[in-house]
Amino acid sequence: MAKRWVLGTLLGALASWGTPAEAFAQGMGDAVPAASSGVFSGFGEGGMGGPSPAGAYGVPAPYSMASCPPPPGGYGPPRPGVSFGSEPGCDTGCGKFFVDFGWLMLKRNPYNTRPFVVADVSGFDTGNPADPTQVNLFRLNDVGIPWNNGFQVNFGVQQEDVIYEFAGWYVPNRGAARFLSGEAGLSSFFVRPPLGFEGNAGMWQQADTMRFDFRQNSASGAFNAKIIGPCDCEEFRYSLLVGLRYVDLWERLDYTVDDDAIRFGSFPGTIATLTYQTTNRLMGPQVGFDLNYAVNSWFGIEAMGRLGFMTNLMTIRHTLTRGDGFQGFDTSIQRAEFTQLYETGVHLYLYSGNMRLKGGYDFKWFVGTAKTDNQINFDLETQPTTFSTTGTLFFHGPSVSLEIFF
Repeated sequence: MAKRWVLGTLLGALASWGTPAEAFAQGMGDAVPAASSGVFSGFGEGGMGGPSPAGAYGVPAPYSMASCPPPPGGYGPPRPGVSFGSEPGCDTGCGKFFVDFGWLMLKRNPYNTRPFVVADVSGFDTGNPADPTQVNLFRLNDVGIPWNNGFQVNFGVQQEDVIYEFAGWYVPNRGAARFLSGEAGLSSFFVRPPLGFEGNAGMWQQADTMRFDFRQNSASGAFNAKIIGPCDCEEFRYSLLVGLRYVDLWERLDYTVDDDAIRFGSFPGTIATLTYQTTNRLMGPQVGFDLNYAVNSWFGIEAMGRLGFMTNLMTIRHTLTRGDGFQGFDTSIQRAEFTQLYETGVHLYLYSGNMRLKGGYDFKWFVGTAKTDNQINFDLETQPTTFSTTGTLFFHGPSVSLEIFF
């Protein structure tokens, strides 16, 4: 009997050790007041055993970002003032992964307005050079740069107040073509061709047909760190960005003339194709910012900006090929120069659970580049040794993406 009494006493003492004084007092009725001094109230006031550890009596312990556990109940739906994936936020997170993928369209700035083909009223091969006072039939900007469809991807992780991400896009090869026809009625301004490209009293004078084919593709990849700034209000947040970026811009223009296609039929010796191809490979650091305003828990607006200072490894290739494969020249020139990148965009987004649908419009400038339309020189004798690297390539277009975070 004594042993049972002792065992019961020990079990009661152990149970009372993990019980708040108030709860114990309620269990005992009025026997021990909740705020009374003594054995039971001393545990929470530094009495017997000293001060109690935080959280021991129902008070939650401070959340430690260093340990990276998810908050109770998970991160929950996004709301104003809370970070969401690649978007800057007021709250810090730890180990919050996100992936963003979608579609974009880009359109290059038009070719320059330089006259290229004029009408020839003689009606037969005279060999006379093109007369710039005649009716203009084709300017370079008549090539008609098309809209190109591509895809974009962005994925990364947030660690406390820094977001690490990889962001990239790719627009595959696509182009446009223009065809001109007129019996001995087309003349261009090319002069002094190499041997074998004389045509019928001039390959580029009083020609029957001319064709222009334009192709381009582009790609970009960057690794960025976004530092989330302090927040003055729940709705507005921002981050500053620093990263490394690579951009590849490729384009090609083929200009084919058939001197006698209509009058006498196509003959390889009177067909010639001039090709202008440029590649710009930009590599270097970039800085930027992201601004975000959450109108409410499901809708928001964001703006972004990027500035890059990059080395541009340019490759410029000029070729002249006759219809039978004979080449007048095939020259490639490489040069590394300084290039600047400017990029901005405005987007609207919708929240739904752990997803965000985003759509907007983007603008991209690349200053100090080689453009195909800038490489055209009507003097074919100096064609292989002349090139231009001072052009500005400008792209713009809409984009839509879906971001998922977990």
